[in-house]
Amino acid sequence: MKKETLEFALEMNRIFNSAVDKAQKRHRELGIPNVYCINGIIHYELPSGELTTKKPITIPNTSQNKNE
Repeated sequence: MKKETLEFALEMNRIFNSAVDKAQKRHRELGIPNVYCINGIIHYELPSGELTTKKPITIPNTSQNKNE
């Protein structure tokens, strides 16, 4: 693999990881569960930090998802 290709891939990986971290943080601030797939099983990280495989029933209203 060329050095330039490797450097580009590493930079893209850094950008993607940063975007995911930002989205996860925003979800936590809004009280919205983060969703992960671990070994093919869907897990939800609740605002309390608890991981569960049970789909949360409600998502809190925010200024971004209110029907006005």
